[in-house]
Amino acid sequence: ALLEALLGSAPVGLFFLDAELRYVRVNEALAEMNGVPVEGHLGRRPDEVAPELGRHSVSYLRRVLKTGEPETEVELEWDAPGLGRRYLLGSYYPVRRPDGEILGVGGVALDITERKRGERALLFMAEASELLASTLDVEETLGRIAGLVVRALAGQCIVDRIG
Repeated sequence: ALLEALLGSAPVGLFFLDAELRYVRVNEALAEMNGVPVEGHLGRRPDEVAPELGRHSVSYLRRVLKTGEPETEVELEWDAPGLGRRYLLGSYYPVRRPDGEILGVGGVALDITERKRGERALLFMAEASELLASTLDVEETLGRIAGLVVRALAGQCIVDRIG
């Protein structure tokens, strides 16, 4: 009961995959990150549950099974259907029986999407500040700022630049 409460209330994604890399246990936080209910994970591989994310993570998971060594602080980026661009920080480790045989892979996943968005916003502001300080020529400065904005918004909307 304590283990169930711990898994259920953890603010990070927790999971266990068998030696065939099929989900055996998943907590609600991981299900939410993947946009798939817990039941939709069980018995399936990561690349079946969340195809783009799973394709990126499977190579790390296989390496854990092959080497018996953990893979820590793995940063993954993918487009989640209905959720947009997402970022995850994961650590994967072998789970062994008492005799040392590897039963599967355990994992911890942390959604770092908001952190990455904040980093991008700070970078944008630093670049804009540098451009504003680089010249007193208003037209040149506005042109440079417009170029910066167009790059930042590329792929998010259509921008018409006049002049």
